[in-house]
Amino acid sequence: ATLPCYELPGLSKEFMIKSCELAGGKVNCKDIFQKVPTDLGMCCAFNTEQTLKDSRYRTLITDLQVSTEYSKENIKKKNKIPAEVGIDNGLKFTMDLHSNSESFGTVLQDYAAFRVFIGQPSEFPSLKQNSLLLEPGRQHFLSLSTEVFTASGIEGLDPEDRKCYFQNEGNLQFYETYSFGNCKFECQMEITKSQIGCTPWFLPSISSSSVCD
Repeated sequence: ATLPCYELPGLSKEFMIKSCELAGGKVNCKDIFQKVPTDLGMCCAFNTEQTLKDSRYRTLITDLQVSTEYSKENIKKKNKIPAEVGIDNGLKFTMDLHSNSESFGTVLQDYAAFRVFIGQPSEFPSLKQNSLLLEPGRQHFLSLSTEVFTASGIEGLDPEDRKCYFQNEGNLQFYETYSFGNCKFECQMEITKSQIGCTPWFLPSISSSSVCD
C-alpha cells in the first residue's frame, strides 16, 4: 500500500483504514496495525512478530516503519488481538481504497481490489501466491478454523523421521523462527538470485548480494 495505514495528522489526509472495532467496541487502528514488508511492497498488518535476524534488511524495514510512525518506540507497542470464538468477538475494520486518487492496477493486474493474507505471525506475507482479493464497496466476512496435531516425545526424533521442524530448528538464513512459509520463501529467493543475479531491495538479502534497481 502506498497509502498510510491510518491517519497521520499533519502528514496525510488520505489513509486506508478508516475505523476499527474489536468485539463490538471501537479501538484505535494505530494501536493494532503497522506496515510490514511483502513481496508486493509494504502493507498494513496486525498480530505480526519481528523474527528477522539482524541485517541491513531488518534495519531498512525498521526505518520504513519509523517513517510512518514518527518514532521507534511506537512500532513496538502494537496490541495483539487474541483468538476468540464467534463473529461478535472478531475484528471489524473499514477500509478506503481511494481509487479516485490512487492507481492500484498494473500491466499484469488491471484491477482495483484489496489483497488479504492470512498466515502465521512470523511468516513472510507472500501476497502473489497466497492472498485473497476483496472487492471494494462491499462488506466481507472472513472466518478461520484450524487443526492441531500433537504427539508426545517426537522432539527427540530426527527431523527427517518426523517430517517436520520445530520453530527453533531449520537454520534459516534470514529468520530466527522456522516456519514452512519462511523456508519456502528463502528457497524461492535463492532460485531468483541465481537466475537474475540480484535481489529486489524490498526483500531480504545478505551483505554480499547485489540489490536490483
